[in-house]
Order: sequence, then structure tokens, then C-alpha cells
Amino acid sequence: MKIFGIGLSKTGTTSLAVAMRQIGFKVKHNPKNPYDLESAQFCNDILVSQLFKYLDKSYPNSKFIYTVRDMNSWLESCQKHFGHKMTLQDIFFYKALKFERDTWKEFYLRFDEEVKEYFEHRSQDLLILNLSDESDPWEKILTFLNLDVDSSTLPEFPRKNVTAEIAEFRSKY
Repeated sequence: MKIFGIGLSKTGTTSLAVAMRQIGFKVKHNPKNPYDLESAQFCNDILVSQLFKYLDKSYPNSKFIYTVRDMNSWLESCQKHFGHKMTLQDIFFYKALKFERDTWKEFYLRFDEEVKEYFEHRSQDLLILNLSDESDPWEKILTFLNLDVDSSTLPEFPRKNVTAEIAEFRSKY
């Protein structure tokens, strides 16, 4: 099974990658090349989000987990994370040379609409997950992926703060 996480930065993509690893998937957070996409069962982060339509066509029967977040909380987190350190990849995706609240809010709303419209008649292929609002996301993920795993046997769902831990995380995954 091929699964893609298509949430925007700062919507729980790191937490989701860690969770998918905990339930046994081979994970690549922020894949850099076609080999990364091929070799992993679950891929997510900005490049995957950019390419979700292409990936859907390239990997038939794949599943997509779209992580979302409250707008104000997302904007505050993005401002902290991207305020002084945007990469060319970030600039290309978000279409902005720096963090600007109104521009990023508009981008989030457009991307959200694009994802929902694209999967409008394929709800079986898309799970929309707000990790900030879910007390225990395991059940939704396990049900969506049709996995026969008792969620009570799993560790507490990981809550990672990428801004504080990004270097350590990326060195592991």
C-alpha cells in the first residue's frame, strides 16, 4: 500500500510520519528523489503536497492523509518556523519570498479547496485529519487504512514540534 501525507508544513506532518513508522510503515519524510518515493510506503511533506495529483495518477489505489490545522494557530507556527529561514523549495511552493500573513492565509485556503475538490468523489482515498483537535488520531488512521490493529496496543500518538526538533528528526528519517 502506498500512502501520501499531503498536509502543508506545520500541520502535523512530522507527527504523522513518526506515527506511520510506529505502525510499521517504511517512511520517508521530505523525500528528495524518485527512489525515496519508490522505496517508502509512506511519504509526506512539502514536495509530496506539491505533487499530490501527479502522485495519485502515478500510484493508482494510493491513499492520502491531508493534515490540517486551525488557521490562526497555523499562521503563528509558520511565522515562527519560516520567519527567517525559507528555502528555495518553500519559496517555490508558497509563492512568497518571506512569510506574509495574508499571502499565506490565502495560499492555505486555496490549497485546502484544491485538495477537497480533487477528492470530492473519492472520500475513500482521502482522510482529512486535524491532529490538534483529535484526542486519539490512531482510530481514524487505522480505520482509513483498513488496518487490523488494536489502537490500545499502540503508544500515545506522537506530538512532535518540528520547529524545535527538525534537525534531529530529519537526520533519522
